Amino acid sequence: MLKRIRSNRDPRDTLFSELKKEFGRYFLYSERALQHKAEEHPKLFFGLMIGLMFLSMIFSFTLFRAREKPGPFPVKALVTPATDGFGEILETSRQIRETLACKKFIDSITSKNKLTAADSLLLDSALDRLRGLRPKH
Repeated sequence: MLKRIRSNRDPRDTLFSELKKEFGRYFLYSERALQHKAEEHPKLFFGLMIGLMFLSMIFSFTLFRAREKPGPFPVKALVTPATDGFGEILETSRQIRETLACKKFIDSITSKNKLTAADSLLLDSALDRLRGLRPKH
């Protein structure tokens, strides 16, 4: 089967320590050069730091601003309470009856131990019909 691989590495050896061993002299050289330049021209580095903070502030208030797009407000047509009220009640009761029928049908299909391809198609269409019954606000 599979042979277990044993590693006898030193637990103090990490990725960072190995990278430091390999590339440490380059980082040290860069650090010393940057420190030398910063000591030579402190006003330049201070101005650069202030400029970058100002640029960051400009970007945060313009480019990187998360704008929420307002959705369209639904505007209803002229309301006639007597006819619209009864129509809405009848439509809601129809949706409730159809929802209950769909749920009963889905429960009867899902209670089976084994589903056939026809059962899967019927279940899929019943779930689509149930999703379509959601009220549209």
